[in-house]
Amino acid sequence: MTLSGKEFTEKVAEYLEPLYEVSQELTALYFRNKPELKEAVSQFKRRMVNERMNVVEISKAITNLPLSTDPTQIKLLSKQVLDEAKHYDMVRNVIEYLSGEKMTDADIEAEINFQLSPENLKSKGASLFDEIGGREDELMGAVYQYASEGRAHRVWVAMSESIEDDFVSRSYYKIAKDEYFHSMIGKRTLEKLCDNNQEAQDRVWAVLPQMVERMFWIINTPYTPETTDKIEKFYDMDLASRFPEMKKEWHQLVDVLEDWKPEIKGKITQDNVMVDNFVYSK
Repeated sequence: MTLSGKEFTEKVAEYLEPLYEVSQELTALYFRNKPELKEAVSQFKRRMVNERMNVVEISKAITNLPLSTDPTQIKLLSKQVLDEAKHYDMVRNVIEYLSGEKMTDADIEAEINFQLSPENLKSKGASLFDEIGGREDELMGAVYQYASEGRAHRVWVAMSESIEDDFVSRSYYKIAKDEYFHSMIGKRTLEKLCDNNQEAQDRVWAVLPQMVERMFWIINTPYTPETTDKIEKFYDMDLASRFPEMKKEWHQLVDVLEDWKPEIKGKITQDNVMVDNFVYSK
């Protein structure tokens, strides 16, 4: 039965919820499992580059919009580009705050080149946008935005809640709020394009399993049998047998899980609104 746009996006949200729950749980477990500072900083560098990729991909999508595109949609996507640029800067700030070392232009360039190398690119959520044709196809762009930004919201929430440092937690909660807003931009477009449109709804359902599996594998923290089993049962996927192929491992949990308290090596010298990279002193 063909659904209204609102009914359809509600069904999509129900379908994505198990993935969101697992993503949030595994992210929190990672930080509550006492990661080494260097390892956690490496995680944040990966996220920093992903935000940079989002700036590029969404900008390209805007340039490909039809001339008749609703001006409100152009404004919303343009705001998202600015948000993603701020997130890129904010995560860089957190990295410098935690490590106590300023990232030079050469550091940034080397990190981006490393993260965008063929062997690492598939581990970035933003790479999926291009894979499903989000740049050229408005419908695919909308479903990607709704699904991936919705998942990103839950991941950033998990980090803000499981890291016991006011500066990091506050920064990541702000990013989480923005990601939810970005997801709603995708929902707005998806509702419009799929409203009583069976062909569009069928195309979305056809691509969602591929998206779910890719978004499961890009979780860059170790997995637990329980969370993997939840995904396998709900989505009818065989994931556990593919762990060696995907170079993944099970999570070995410490006896007592508690919020991560990083040993801070940098200093904050700017006010509560974080926009520009701060200067630190050793």
